[in-house]
Amino acid sequence: MNRLTHLPTRFLATRVRELSEDGEAGAQVVEYAMLGAVAAATCGAVIALIRGGMLETLMSSINNGLVQWVQTWFA
Repeated sequence: MNRLTHLPTRFLATRVRELSEDGEAGAQVVEYAMLGAVAAATCGAVIALIRGGMLETLMSSINNGLVQWVQTWFA
């Protein structure tokens, strides 16, 4: 039998063995998945705040508070 026909089988067997020996295999994938879920939830919360008008009220309150605070410096 030709030596090249066994090459993919040997490569796959070696690769499977290497992955099986690594105790943290797949941990990075899980971390990225969690990061994606948190990012999606954050985007959803920001969209809900914008649509509900709460973000505009919050920014207006912060702006008014800062203006009043700066005005106390010159009063």
